[in-house]
Amino acid sequence: MTEYVTPDEHLCCKLLAANLKCDFDIVLSSFRKHKVYEAVDGLDKQTLDADIECLERALKHTRKTIESLSKLSQISTNKQLDTGLLISPKADELGTKLEIVLEQHKNIRRKNSTKGGLNYKALYIARMVADVINEQGKTITFGKSPEGEPTTEYCRAVQNALNYFDVRTTQINRDRKSLDTELPLADWQGPCERVWKEWESKG
Repeated sequence: MTEYVTPDEHLCCKLLAANLKCDFDIVLSSFRKHKVYEAVDGLDKQTLDADIECLERALKHTRKTIESLSKLSQISTNKQLDTGLLISPKADELGTKLEIVLEQHKNIRRKNSTKGGLNYKALYIARMVADVINEQGKTITFGKSPEGEPTTEYCRAVQNALNYFDVRTTQINRDRKSLDTELPLADWQGPCERVWKEWESKG
């Protein structure tokens, strides 16, 4: 996948840098290091699935078109008319490109799919924040209040980052067919605890 930081992601990194009182380049570097741009949340998953359906339909129709064009008569493919020469190669090229793009979409979906509903976008952002805090010489700690609110700098920063990046939950009702912009924000606790344990295991 092409490494590309959207203007919105660029702004989110600036907001996080301001929140953590650190240099913007440190946040942007960590954003790229952890490939946050490759991860999808709940709303992204729905959009991605809809795109895959569109691409699959397009590929199916393109294959039928290529099959039909292969049956053109000699009259249409001779040097005088050039019908086949002008159309068939272009249709075949489109089919090849569609196959490549469809596989890229499916690969991103595979990378972001797992049992238990792990939200990869939230996890990648939690790792990104941990790196930035570590760069500041601070310790990655985990804690929550009885009300379920974050009580450490790291956990609060992750909660803020999930809000800045508008990361939505992946716990989507399987019966939901249409895109839903009202999905709740992703919870900070699971990603924070997972990343905290990763840092603890590093010693």
